[in-house]
Amino acid sequence: MSEAIKNRYEVVYLFEVLDGNPNGDPDFDNRPRTDPATGNGLITDGCLKRKVRDYLDIVGEQIFFRNGVVLNRQIEGAFDTLKKDTAKKDRSAAAKASLVKAYFDIRTFGGVLSTGKDTTNRAGQVQGPVQVGFARSVSPVEVLTHTITRKSVTSEKEAEKQIADHGSIQGTMGRKYTIPYGLYRSLWTVTPARARHTGFSREDFAKLLSALVNMWDLDRSSGRGLISPRVIQVFEHECPKDSDFALGCASLAAISDRVKVTQANDHEPRSFDDYRVTIDTAKLPNGLKIYDVLAGEGAHLLQ
Repeated sequence: MSEAIKNRYEVVYLFEVLDGNPNGDPDFDNRPRTDPATGNGLITDGCLKRKVRDYLDIVGEQIFFRNGVVLNRQIEGAFDTLKKDTAKKDRSAAAKASLVKAYFDIRTFGGVLSTGKDTTNRAGQVQGPVQVGFARSVSPVEVLTHTITRKSVTSEKEAEKQIADHGSIQGTMGRKYTIPYGLYRSLWTVTPARARHTGFSREDFAKLLSALVNMWDLDRSSGRGLISPRVIQVFEHECPKDSDFALGCASLAAISDRVKVTQANDHEPRSFDDYRVTIDTAKLPNGLKIYDVLAGEGAHLLQ
Protein backbone atom coordinates (compact mmCIF):
# COMPACT_ATOMS: atom_id res chain seq x y z
CA MET A 1 0.00 0.00 0.00
CA SER A 2 1.23 3.49 -0.81
CA GLU A 3 2.23 5.99 1.85
CA ALA A 4 -0.60 7.81 3.61
CA ILE A 5 -1.21 11.37 2.47
CA LYS A 6 0.37 14.16 4.46
CA ASN A 7 -1.58 17.10 3.05
CA ARG A 8 -4.92 18.37 4.26
CA TYR A 9 -7.56 18.84 1.58
CA GLU A 10 -11.00 20.36 1.26
CA VAL A 11 -13.24 19.85 -1.75
CA VAL A 12 -16.11 22.23 -2.48
CA TYR A 13 -18.48 20.24 -4.69
CA LEU A 14 -21.39 21.75 -6.61
CA PHE A 15 -23.73 19.52 -8.59
CA GLU A 16 -27.09 20.08 -10.23
CA VAL A 17 -30.31 18.07 -10.32
CA LEU A 18 -32.71 18.51 -13.23
CA ASP A 19 -36.25 17.07 -13.12
CA GLY A 20 -35.46 14.41 -10.57
CA ASN A 21 -35.53 13.24 -6.97
CA PRO A 22 -31.89 12.96 -5.84
CA ASN A 23 -32.59 11.52 -2.37
CA GLY A 24 -36.12 10.56 -1.38
CA ASP A 25 -37.21 10.34 2.26
CA PRO A 26 -38.79 6.90 2.95
CA ASP A 27 -40.57 8.33 5.99
CA PHE A 28 -42.29 10.96 3.81
CA ASP A 29 -43.62 8.98 0.84
CA ASN A 30 -40.15 9.19 -0.77
CA ARG A 31 -40.49 12.92 -1.39
CA PRO A 32 -37.23 14.83 -2.01
CA ARG A 33 -35.65 15.80 1.29
CA THR A 34 -36.00 19.46 2.19
CA ASP A 35 -35.37 21.76 5.12
CA PRO A 36 -38.90 22.59 6.31
CA ALA A 37 -37.84 25.98 7.63
CA THR A 38 -36.18 27.26 4.44
CA GLY A 39 -37.31 24.98 1.62
CA ASN A 40 -33.74 24.19 0.62
CA GLY A 41 -33.15 20.72 -0.75
CA LEU A 42 -31.09 18.24 1.28
CA ILE A 43 -29.12 15.13 0.35
CA THR A 44 -27.74 12.98 3.14
CA ASP A 45 -24.08 12.19 3.62
CA GLY A 46 -24.96 8.49 3.41
CA CYS A 47 -26.49 9.00 -0.04
CA LEU A 48 -23.38 10.80 -1.33
CA LYS A 49 -21.03 8.15 0.02
CA ARG A 50 -23.28 5.45 -1.46
CA LYS A 51 -22.75 6.97 -4.92
CA VAL A 52 -18.96 6.99 -4.40
CA ARG A 53 -19.03 3.37 -3.25
CA ASP A 54 -21.22 2.21 -6.13
CA TYR A 55 -19.03 3.94 -8.73
CA LEU A 56 -15.79 2.52 -7.36
CA ASP A 57 -17.35 -0.93 -7.02
CA ILE A 58 -18.22 -0.82 -10.72
CA VAL A 59 -14.68 0.18 -11.72
CA GLY A 60 -13.14 -2.62 -9.70
CA GLU A 61 -12.34 -1.33 -6.20
CA GLN A 62 -13.01 -3.55 -3.19
CA ILE A 63 -15.97 -2.07 -1.28
CA PHE A 64 -17.07 -3.31 2.14
CA PHE A 65 -20.53 -1.72 2.36
CA ARG A 66 -21.85 -3.02 -0.97
CA ASN A 67 -25.51 -3.44 -1.83
CA GLY A 68 -26.88 -6.79 -0.74
CA VAL A 69 -23.90 -8.11 1.21
CA VAL A 70 -23.92 -9.65 4.70
CA LEU A 71 -21.44 -7.58 6.68
CA ASN A 72 -20.75 -10.16 9.37
CA ARG A 73 -19.60 -12.67 6.74
CA GLN A 74 -16.97 -10.21 5.54
CA ILE A 75 -15.84 -9.48 9.08
CA GLU A 76 -15.66 -13.20 9.84
CA GLY A 77 -13.67 -13.66 6.64
CA ALA A 78 -11.00 -11.27 7.95
CA PHE A 79 -10.70 -13.31 11.14
CA ASP A 80 -10.49 -16.53 9.12
CA THR A 81 -7.39 -15.27 7.32
CA LEU A 82 -5.47 -14.74 10.58
CA LYS A 83 -2.74 -17.15 11.50
CA LYS A 84 -3.80 -19.74 14.04
CA ASP A 85 -1.11 -18.66 16.48
CA THR A 86 -2.35 -15.04 16.57
CA ALA A 87 -2.91 -14.20 20.22
CA LYS A 88 -6.53 -13.74 21.23
CA LYS A 89 -5.88 -10.21 22.48
CA ASP A 90 -4.38 -9.27 19.09
CA ARG A 91 -7.05 -10.81 16.85
CA SER A 92 -9.36 -7.80 16.82
CA ALA A 93 -6.61 -5.35 15.86
CA ALA A 94 -5.24 -7.73 13.23
CA ALA A 95 -8.67 -8.26 11.67
CA LYS A 96 -9.31 -4.50 11.62
CA ALA A 97 -5.97 -3.88 9.90
CA SER A 98 -6.84 -6.54 7.31
CA LEU A 99 -10.22 -4.96 6.57
CA VAL A 100 -8.78 -1.45 6.32
CA LYS A 101 -6.15 -2.61 3.88
CA ALA A 102 -8.59 -4.59 1.76
CA TYR A 103 -11.53 -2.19 1.43
CA PHE A 104 -11.41 1.30 -0.06
CA ASP A 105 -14.48 2.62 1.75
CA ILE A 106 -13.26 1.59 5.21
CA ARG A 107 -9.88 3.14 4.50
CA THR A 108 -11.64 6.31 3.31
CA PHE A 109 -14.84 6.80 5.32
CA GLY A 110 -14.28 4.43 8.22
CA GLY A 111 -16.99 2.12 9.52
CA VAL A 112 -18.34 0.06 12.39
CA LEU A 113 -16.74 -3.40 12.23
CA SER A 114 -18.33 -4.85 15.36
CA THR A 115 -21.83 -6.04 14.55
CA GLY A 116 -24.17 -8.76 15.75
CA LYS A 117 -24.14 -10.83 18.94
CA ASP A 118 -20.98 -12.80 18.20
CA THR A 119 -18.39 -11.23 20.49
CA THR A 120 -15.56 -13.38 19.12
CA ASN A 121 -15.48 -11.68 15.72
CA ARG A 122 -15.53 -7.99 16.51
CA ALA A 123 -13.02 -5.72 14.83
CA GLY A 124 -13.93 -2.45 16.53
CA GLN A 125 -14.55 0.68 14.50
CA VAL A 126 -12.58 2.93 12.20
CA GLN A 127 -12.82 6.70 11.89
CA GLY A 128 -11.99 7.58 8.31
CA PRO A 129 -10.01 10.60 7.08
CA VAL A 130 -12.66 11.63 4.52
CA GLN A 131 -15.83 13.16 5.88
CA VAL A 132 -18.82 14.84 4.24
CA GLY A 133 -22.03 16.28 5.66
CA PHE A 134 -25.41 16.84 4.07
CA ALA A 135 -25.50 18.54 0.69
CA ARG A 136 -27.82 21.56 0.66
CA SER A 137 -29.28 23.34 -2.34
CA VAL A 138 -28.14 26.91 -2.84
CA SER A 139 -31.74 28.10 -3.26
CA PRO A 140 -35.08 26.69 -2.05
CA VAL A 141 -36.39 23.92 -4.30
CA GLU A 142 -39.92 23.36 -5.54
CA VAL A 143 -41.25 19.83 -5.03
CA LEU A 144 -43.63 18.72 -7.78
CA THR A 145 -46.05 15.79 -7.52
CA HIS A 146 -46.75 13.80 -10.68
CA THR A 147 -49.53 11.25 -11.07
CA ILE A 148 -48.35 8.33 -13.17
CA THR A 149 -50.22 5.39 -14.70
CA ARG A 150 -49.39 1.80 -15.55
CA LYS A 151 -51.58 0.05 -18.12
CA SER A 152 -51.30 -3.30 -16.41
CA VAL A 153 -51.98 -4.89 -13.01
CA THR A 154 -49.98 -7.08 -10.68
CA SER A 155 -52.36 -9.89 -9.73
CA GLU A 156 -55.20 -11.97 -11.16
CA LYS A 157 -57.46 -10.75 -8.34
CA GLU A 158 -56.84 -7.13 -9.29
CA ALA A 159 -57.47 -7.90 -12.97
CA GLU A 160 -60.76 -9.65 -12.22
CA LYS A 161 -61.95 -6.72 -10.13
CA GLN A 162 -61.18 -4.15 -12.84
CA ILE A 163 -62.86 -6.27 -15.53
CA ALA A 164 -65.94 -6.60 -13.33
CA ASP A 165 -66.02 -2.86 -12.58
CA HIS A 166 -64.99 -1.43 -15.96
CA GLY A 167 -65.25 -4.21 -18.51
CA SER A 168 -61.46 -4.28 -19.07
CA ILE A 169 -58.15 -3.92 -17.31
CA GLN A 170 -57.66 -0.21 -16.65
CA GLY A 171 -54.24 -0.37 -15.03
CA THR A 172 -53.00 1.28 -11.86
CA MET A 173 -52.02 4.77 -10.77
CA GLY A 174 -49.26 6.10 -8.56
CA ARG A 175 -47.19 9.17 -7.74
CA LYS A 176 -43.64 10.33 -8.22
CA TYR A 177 -41.94 13.46 -6.96
CA THR A 178 -39.33 15.64 -8.62
CA ILE A 179 -37.71 19.01 -8.26
CA PRO A 180 -37.48 21.00 -11.52
CA TYR A 181 -33.98 22.22 -10.71
CA GLY A 182 -31.60 22.36 -7.78
CA LEU A 183 -27.94 23.32 -7.44
CA TYR A 184 -26.52 21.48 -4.44
CA ARG A 185 -23.37 22.25 -2.50
CA SER A 186 -21.36 19.85 -0.35
CA LEU A 187 -18.04 20.10 1.44
CA TRP A 188 -15.64 17.15 1.65
CA THR A 189 -12.68 17.17 4.06
CA VAL A 190 -9.55 15.01 4.18
CA THR A 191 -7.66 14.87 7.47
CA PRO A 192 -4.05 13.60 7.27
CA ALA A 193 -3.90 12.67 10.96
CA ARG A 194 -6.63 10.08 10.39
CA ALA A 195 -5.13 9.04 7.06
CA ARG A 196 -2.05 7.85 8.94
CA HIS A 197 -4.23 5.37 10.84
CA THR A 198 -6.00 3.93 7.80
CA GLY A 199 -3.30 4.28 5.14
CA PHE A 200 -5.48 6.53 2.95
CA SER A 201 -3.04 7.45 0.19
CA ARG A 202 -2.68 9.96 -2.62
CA GLU A 203 -3.85 7.21 -4.97
CA ASP A 204 -6.97 6.75 -2.85
CA PHE A 205 -7.63 10.49 -3.00
CA ALA A 206 -7.31 10.39 -6.79
CA LYS A 207 -9.92 7.62 -6.89
CA LEU A 208 -12.24 9.69 -4.69
CA LEU A 209 -11.92 12.70 -7.00
CA SER A 210 -12.53 10.47 -10.02
CA ALA A 211 -15.74 9.28 -8.34
CA LEU A 212 -16.92 12.85 -7.74
CA VAL A 213 -16.34 13.63 -11.41
CA ASN A 214 -17.91 10.48 -12.89
CA MET A 215 -20.21 8.79 -10.37
CA TRP A 216 -23.49 10.29 -11.59
CA ASP A 217 -22.88 8.99 -15.12
CA LEU A 218 -23.00 5.41 -13.81
CA ASP A 219 -26.06 6.04 -11.65
CA ARG A 220 -28.63 7.24 -14.15
CA SER A 221 -32.33 6.61 -13.55
CA SER A 222 -35.56 8.30 -14.58
CA GLY A 223 -36.44 8.87 -10.93
CA ARG A 224 -33.24 10.74 -10.09
CA GLY A 225 -33.36 12.91 -13.20
CA LEU A 226 -30.22 14.39 -14.70
CA ILE A 227 -27.53 14.92 -12.06
CA SER A 228 -24.20 16.43 -13.11
CA PRO A 229 -21.17 17.95 -11.37
CA ARG A 230 -20.69 21.66 -12.06
CA VAL A 231 -17.84 22.78 -9.79
CA ILE A 232 -15.13 20.75 -8.06
CA GLN A 233 -12.70 23.06 -6.30
CA VAL A 234 -9.88 21.30 -4.44
CA PHE A 235 -7.98 23.20 -1.74
CA GLU A 236 -4.57 21.67 -1.11
CA HIS A 237 -2.56 22.62 1.95
CA GLU A 238 1.20 22.64 1.42
CA CYS A 239 2.15 24.43 4.57
CA PRO A 240 5.66 25.83 5.00
CA LYS A 241 6.10 24.13 8.38
CA ASP A 242 5.74 20.40 8.86
CA SER A 243 3.99 21.11 12.16
CA ASP A 244 1.21 22.93 10.28
CA PHE A 245 0.31 20.07 7.94
CA ALA A 246 -2.29 18.60 10.29
CA LEU A 247 -3.92 21.95 11.03
CA GLY A 248 -3.66 23.26 7.50
CA CYS A 249 -2.99 26.76 6.23
CA ALA A 250 -6.49 28.16 6.81
CA SER A 251 -9.67 27.31 8.67
CA LEU A 252 -12.42 25.25 7.08
CA ALA A 253 -14.88 28.15 7.22
CA ALA A 254 -12.43 30.54 5.57
CA ILE A 255 -11.84 28.06 2.75
CA SER A 256 -15.52 27.37 2.13
CA ASP A 257 -16.23 31.10 1.99
CA ARG A 258 -13.86 31.45 -0.96
CA VAL A 259 -16.36 29.66 -3.21
CA LYS A 260 -19.34 31.99 -3.50
CA VAL A 261 -22.55 31.15 -5.34
CA THR A 262 -25.05 33.92 -6.00
CA GLN A 263 -28.18 34.10 -8.10
CA ALA A 264 -27.63 35.88 -11.40
CA ASN A 265 -31.23 37.04 -11.87
CA ASP A 266 -34.49 37.48 -9.98
CA HIS A 267 -36.52 34.51 -11.23
CA GLU A 268 -36.65 31.03 -9.78
CA PRO A 269 -33.53 29.11 -10.89
CA ARG A 270 -34.04 26.54 -13.61
CA SER A 271 -30.48 26.07 -14.86
CA PHE A 272 -26.85 26.55 -13.88
CA ASP A 273 -26.85 29.76 -15.95
CA ASP A 274 -29.13 31.30 -13.33
CA TYR A 275 -26.20 31.32 -10.89
CA ARG A 276 -22.88 33.08 -10.73
CA VAL A 277 -19.96 31.18 -9.14
CA THR A 278 -16.89 33.14 -8.09
CA ILE A 279 -13.67 31.78 -6.59
CA ASP A 280 -11.79 34.18 -4.35
CA THR A 281 -8.09 33.61 -4.98
CA ALA A 282 -6.91 36.92 -3.50
CA LYS A 283 -4.46 36.92 -0.60
CA LEU A 284 -4.28 33.17 -0.26
CA PRO A 285 -2.50 31.98 2.90
CA ASN A 286 1.03 30.85 2.22
CA GLY A 287 0.94 27.21 1.13
CA LEU A 288 -2.75 27.04 0.20
CA LYS A 289 -3.41 26.12 -3.44
CA ILE A 290 -6.72 25.92 -5.33
CA TYR A 291 -7.43 23.66 -8.28
CA ASP A 292 -10.51 23.63 -10.53
CA VAL A 293 -10.68 19.90 -11.31
CA LEU A 294 -13.42 20.13 -13.95
CA ALA A 295 -11.37 22.74 -15.80
CA GLY A 296 -8.40 20.35 -15.98
CA GLU A 297 -6.37 21.88 -13.16
CA GLY A 298 -4.61 19.78 -10.53
CA ALA A 299 -3.75 16.89 -12.83
CA HIS A 300 -1.35 15.56 -10.19
CA LEU A 301 -4.32 15.02 -7.87
CA LEU A 302 -5.94 12.56 -10.29
CA GLN A 303 -2.87 10.38 -10.79
